[in-house]
Amino acid sequence: MGLFDGLARRLGYVPARRSAAAGFQMAQQSRLLNDWILSPTTADQNIRRDLRSLRNRSRDLAENEVYLRRFFNMLLRNVIGPQGIRLAMNVRQDDGKPDEDANRRIEEAWQRWGRAGICTSCGTLSWWEVERLVLQSVARDGDMLLRHDFATRVNDFRYALQLLEGDQLDHELNEERRDGRRIKLGVEVNANGRPVAYHLLRRHPGEMYGHDLGSRHDRVPAELIIHPFVRYRVTQTRGVPWVVATGKILKHLEGYQEAAVVAARAGASKMGFIEQEAGGDYTEGREKDDLGRTIEEVEPGILEALPPGAKFAAFDPGYPDGDFGDFVKAILRGVSCGLDVSYASLAGDLSDANYSSMREGKGEEHDAWRSLQRWLIIKLHQPVAEQWLRMAILTGQVNLPVGKLPKFMAGIEWRPRGWAPVDEKKAAEANESGLRNRTATREQIASAAGRDWREDMRQLKREQDFAEELGLREPAPATAPPPAAPSEED
Repeated sequence: MGLFDGLARRLGYVPARRSAAAGFQMAQQSRLLNDWILSPTTADQNIRRDLRSLRNRSRDLAENEVYLRRFFNMLLRNVIGPQGIRLAMNVRQDDGKPDEDANRRIEEAWQRWGRAGICTSCGTLSWWEVERLVLQSVARDGDMLLRHDFATRVNDFRYALQLLEGDQLDHELNEERRDGRRIKLGVEVNANGRPVAYHLLRRHPGEMYGHDLGSRHDRVPAELIIHPFVRYRVTQTRGVPWVVATGKILKHLEGYQEAAVVAARAGASKMGFIEQEAGGDYTEGREKDDLGRTIEEVEPGILEALPPGAKFAAFDPGYPDGDFGDFVKAILRGVSCGLDVSYASLAGDLSDANYSSMREGKGEEHDAWRSLQRWLIIKLHQPVAEQWLRMAILTGQVNLPVGKLPKFMAGIEWRPRGWAPVDEKKAAEANESGLRNRTATREQIASAAGRDWREDMRQLKREQDFAEELGLREPAPATAPPPAAPSEED
């Protein structure tokens, strides 16, 4: 036994011991963990119980809580961006060369279909607006639905999208069927868990009133529905709002800040009292509540006269104090972790930021945005583009042979937005070095900036041709002078 161990035992400290068979500490019951008791439930059971409350509270926070409102704006700016996630066709001919004609025809038709009033059944939205609505709805509500509309008359492609909020997918509808199928949270699945149909309420539950005539649901085959949501568990059938881990603390923070503002206003309003030599009842003529208590309003810059016998009791809340800002900052750091964004971006606070921290934080944040871009392309853009391209060729809006449709499908690629580097000069030097040393390609550099390198090359060619047409000569790229030959003195 060492000197420290002997001293610790004389002071009454006995170190805790665990046997080899104790297992995981988090699973043990102790006086500190006795209230941490959970029952094994599936994801769908939890979602069925809490989905409506989670969705409604998330919507309230999104409308009224400033930091969450900023998060959703960040989400739209960084994942969708001002240009949206753009289609960049890469159809190849049999010899491997780009089929420029097919690529141009498809891209031009896609832009035409994505204009406002054409791509949705309601005839009011553009494709860019659809991208934003889908992303925001899934993040705020947990999920949403898009229905392929092949009978639309709003465009010549005979294809549009009908957008539906997740409320219309009845999560209260749960059944076991004799044929082995089940309805889970409104989604009908086969024995393997594959969705085969969606049971949609005929009207949004927020608009329901009176008695419905006939059935309340429409059974829509799964091949007509796109149902984007983020899956956290294998058995999950519906999505949950992305603020599920941070909504509670954000609501408390909102109340804390409101109380601090009220206390600060009250403390800055009433300045003092002057006691009179004679006077009447202090409460006479004053407004009273239902219990007969006098209601006192505080106003800035007021000196109030008091009747004899009344004493002055100073009220100075002294709040918010010097720890207010540090406390709010600590809370927002935890919230930013839950939302997977940097604190500086969420709070707009760069007071503690420097170049190194900004570079590291932006790098991680951009990776998170890229992951969401990839998710959105898989869940929304790719299935929509495949259905659209098939209908565009069948209706003759894209004059290409139907027999080559699989090849055209294989050429669908997407260019999401990119971001400018923190230090553009250093990034430009690194790109130049990468091209010179063949450790980077134009496609990699352009993709990081959210551009299509093929379009960059076409633009350079157009500029070069136009300059030659005007009789202008493009300046030659600057080159480093050759190294000087060593002199005899060296």
